[in-house]
Amino acid sequence: MKITTNKLMMSILKNRKIEFTSQNVSLPNELDELINSGFREEEGCILFKDYQYFGPGELDSELKKSEYEIFLNDINISDYVSEKLDEFEKLKIGVECGKRIYEQLNKHYQKDFRVLIYFGETLNGNEIDIYDDCIVKFHVIRVSCEDELKEFGIESKSEGVLIIQ
Repeated sequence: MKITTNKLMMSILKNRKIEFTSQNVSLPNELDELINSGFREEEGCILFKDYQYFGPGELDSELKKSEYEIFLNDINISDYVSEKLDEFEKLKIGVECGKRIYEQLNKHYQKDFRVLIYFGETLNGNEIDIYDDCIVKFHVIRVSCEDELKEFGIESKSEGVLIIQ
């Protein structure tokens, strides 16, 4: 497991003393069940087994398959926790969720995966006003479309990004 972050995420993790590699965090039951229920293959894509999907249209390229996975394999941590939970606690849950997804995927598939964890913020001038949600996504790494996926890359975001692959 290789973990990388952009500068903003590294700063957030250091300032909040979040040790993402060794720290284990309990996940909300519903989120834990989602991960443990597993995954399924659909038109060459790996998707959460319990999510309901709509027809993807034609997935006639590796890029379209990756974009479909990134779009559908999307977890907003706020959907699984109390509104009163501190945003940095949501980040801890998001990182733990990402680690567990990665472990489950690698346990069941002979493919390379990328798990993306985003932690957004709203700036007021040069100061951080509020942090938004923590979002976790994943997709199969398809070498043929890596250049086109740069929009999901680590330094192209104005939010904290942590990548597990």
